[in-house]
Amino acid sequence: NGNNAASQEDVRQSDMVAVLECDLLSEAPMMALAVRQAWRGGAKVYLVGGEGAQDAGHRLYEPTAALSLADVPFASARRPVLVSGANRKGLSGAREANLEGVKLAFIMNGPNAFGTALLAHETDAVSLTDALASGTIKGIIAMEADLSPELPPEIRVLAAADWLPTRLLERAEVVLPVTSWVEMDGTYINHEGRAQRFKQVMRSGLPIKGLTPELHPPRIHRHDPPGGEMLPTWKIISELLKRLGAGPVDDPFNGRWEELRKLDPESGGIKCFCGEILPIVRPLNKLPSEI
Repeated sequence: NGNNAASQEDVRQSDMVAVLECDLLSEAPMMALAVRQAWRGGAKVYLVGGEGAQDAGHRLYEPTAALSLADVPFASARRPVLVSGANRKGLSGAREANLEGVKLAFIMNGPNAFGTALLAHETDAVSLTDALASGTIKGIIAMEADLSPELPPEIRVLAAADWLPTRLLERAEVVLPVTSWVEMDGTYINHEGRAQRFKQVMRSGLPIKGLTPELHPPRIHRHDPPGGEMLPTWKIISELLKRLGAGPVDDPFNGRWEELRKLDPESGGIKCFCGEILPIVRPLNKLPSEI
């Protein structure tokens, strides 16, 4: 919440950082840089989980191994921070530890998991595990979601849209290729609750060489590169809603989401909770830490 949520600046200014259940270098490289800056400023960094704990960030700083959070001397620090993964083990470990006076930063399991959590809370969505346990789910359409391999075999994966060759695509009856994040404009909300814009840096498409067995470029004149007709996932969802009778969504930045249109990719973004609640998330009556 507003009192104990740690921003990246809080991490940079801390004098003790504990890393729990996350691999910062691969999952949150900017946070890994913040931990490195704290370490270079004299902060002690603890990698919780003993010798088996994995964190490639040790290439950026020198952590001390700790078997559990109880072995981290938070009381001896003036500005301690816990950086934890948001999986069950990380959350349960944070709940069970005495973290009074310790600021918290949870690394979400995806670049827009925070935004998804806000929407899930607002729409009273249930977890996929609970939905499957109800026995009412017969089929799934997955949009850029690599679901668990333990997905019951009787559940049909009707379609899957992704730009990565995930395991789910092997089960999908229909596969829809989509643009990756570097091939589109977009918005995401990071672990701080900060909405940020990113811009397209390249166009989707296949390389000119090697499109045919003869390794010859296509002989058809066209303005777009071959394979450049792929769409962002939200446009595919919009088309599905239209065909289901819900009406098309021509632009996601309308209504209460209009505020996001003003975001500048070069700016620091805008906060969506903790004192600067915008109209786009004002209906929430709980902070993200309570979701």
